[in-house]
Amino acid sequence: MKLGKEPVLELAVITTYSPQPPLTTLHFLKKIGVYKFLPEENVSVEELKKRKFSDEFCEFWQEAQSATISGEREGLRSFLEEKFSDLKTRLDMIDFRLQTYLMALNTFLLVLPLILSVMTIFTGTEAVQPLVFIPLCSLPIALVPPLILMPREMSLKNPRPLVFAPIVAATLVYFFTRNILLLALLSIPSSALTFIEEKKALKEIEEAGRILRKAAQSPNIKFIEIKDPEELLERGFGFSKALLVALYIQLAFLQTKSYFKAVSKLLSIFREYHSSLKKIRERAGSVLLVGLIIITVAAASFAIVFYTVSNTSRIAREIPYSTYRLRPLSEHELLDLRFKLLEVLAAMSLALSVLATTREANPLYFPLYLPLLILVSYFTFEACLQIVPLWLGTW
Repeated sequence: MKLGKEPVLELAVITTYSPQPPLTTLHFLKKIGVYKFLPEENVSVEELKKRKFSDEFCEFWQEAQSATISGEREGLRSFLEEKFSDLKTRLDMIDFRLQTYLMALNTFLLVLPLILSVMTIFTGTEAVQPLVFIPLCSLPIALVPPLILMPREMSLKNPRPLVFAPIVAATLVYFFTRNILLLALLSIPSSALTFIEEKKALKEIEEAGRILRKAAQSPNIKFIEIKDPEELLERGFGFSKALLVALYIQLAFLQTKSYFKAVSKLLSIFREYHSSLKKIRERAGSVLLVGLIIITVAAASFAIVFYTVSNTSRIAREIPYSTYRLRPLSEHELLDLRFKLLEVLAAMSLALSVLATTREANPLYFPLYLPLLILVSYFTFEACLQIVPLWLGTW
């Protein structure tokens, strides 16, 4: 765990509902290897700041120290409620912030490439050379929603490295064949594998909820349907894992009097978290729809530009250059222009696929959307090349 990005909300949940004092609980978490970044000793807040821990973690640590000394957890509980409220506020603001980022990305991915592509009528293919770098340079903008805008607690765990193998192989094949359609088709297995990983991650969260519901009825591990409490440390991820760790501590230091009250509260927190996760995934799902609209408009626009440049070049070859100052493109240059426009669309698809991972709050899920966006852009471009002459008529 990188210092400065500590899972404070997770630690606050565990310590607030642990039967042991907060600092004892934190030392126990360190001992069992769940949160290895935790300090080994009861250090001061000033020492934590020197070690580059975040201000939020220092605030939490101070509350944990106070609760341990006083024996009362009202301050720690208030801290947890405040952070959970902040999380809900961030989730409520996501729609507005997403619209802002979509507008910025639309400028980079659609407006600028279209302006430069139209310039080919006067400059030849030179204006197209930097086009592919525009969507690639927009990748940092596309990374903002899944990495920064979305709360860490909403993030799905990283997919296994295996899912990237087909897309890496497809990229290598592309460098030899320069075939955009082949790149998309060979990337489909990565999309399928990423889809499976996403379903497994969501199932893990559902399973954590099922375990908590069982545990709220009885502390008997057979009733909870686990062989050993240690299993809880291996299940789940992120915020759902923290709730299972909290349950593990309840079972490890079982105090029947407070057990049911604490586990019921953990279950209530899970339900709020799970409900928020489903809502935010539904909202963020619209990002893919916007991406499909952007890539479709871009592909159709590029097809119109290409048709215009082709016909302008044909006319320009028949009249003196000095008359209209038009530089006609040769057949070879036109083929090169067509390829470069498709290449730009592929680069746009990459940026939009990263943006679409806002739904998973993890950009490593981009293979799930990349083949679809490339295929939509490719077939829209090719279809429009057939439709545009019928719509505009032949010159």
